[in-house]
Amino acid sequence: MKNNNKTSLDHWNENWRRASSNAVSEESGGVGTYFWECLKKNITKAISKTGVTSGKLIEIGAGGSEYLILLHRTYGFDVDGLDYSDIGCETTRKILLESNITGEVYLADMFSPPSDLMGKYDVVSSFGLIEHFEDTRSAVEACAKFLKPGGLIITTIPNMSGLYGWLYRFYDRNVYKMHVPLTLNSLKKAHLDCGLDIICTNYILGLPGVMDGGRFEPNRLKNIFRKIAHKFTKWYWILEKNNLGVPKNAVTSPYMLCIASKKN
Repeated sequence: MKNNNKTSLDHWNENWRRASSNAVSEESGGVGTYFWECLKKNITKAISKTGVTSGKLIEIGAGGSEYLILLHRTYGFDVDGLDYSDIGCETTRKILLESNITGEVYLADMFSPPSDLMGKYDVVSSFGLIEHFEDTRSAVEACAKFLKPGGLIITTIPNMSGLYGWLYRFYDRNVYKMHVPLTLNSLKKAHLDCGLDIICTNYILGLPGVMDGGRFEPNRLKNIFRKIAHKFTKWYWILEKNNLGVPKNAVTSPYMLCIASKKN
């Protein structure tokens, strides 16, 4: 299986060194709260359609993840994680421990994971992972191999083909180059090409924003920009909650979601 990773292990180790140490806070809601609420609506609908309401879940690319906590608390799944960054894995273990949640965090490459994890999980999730691989289908296929027949795969990626990607070209071109600028159709096609059944696809949010205002940036101006953008984001989300924001669309929406199931 191909592993055309556009990022590097050094990048992710440095990423988790710089990440906010209180990522699970945000008024105790997690992942920006409103962003998670938008994701949760889609996930809940998919779960109700398929009947996958319990069992084991693994997040691929789980370094520093708070999604495991949210997925466990919201749906009751037993959660595990997998990442190839040792610093990312340690951060996730700490987050789980501090949240009193039991779960294994595997230090491994998703293209060559422990064999006993294959076909073990009812749900496989990733939140910003497959867009880092030039061969999108191979990345989705690698994730799908963790699934039991009938299980769900939840894939969320940034919309680097729209305004979000354009902003990153200006803000941090090196980070932009680490992404494949997928569209919602190409995300859907990658799942279909792996023989998965599509449950839903959707854009998430109407405008780009900053969810983690506490992340450390080595550049002082970027630090200032991040904090200002984070505050603006929180104010803007109030508009979206009241149906006064920008409608979700291919150009300005910052994230995309695809939920699919593995054939029985």
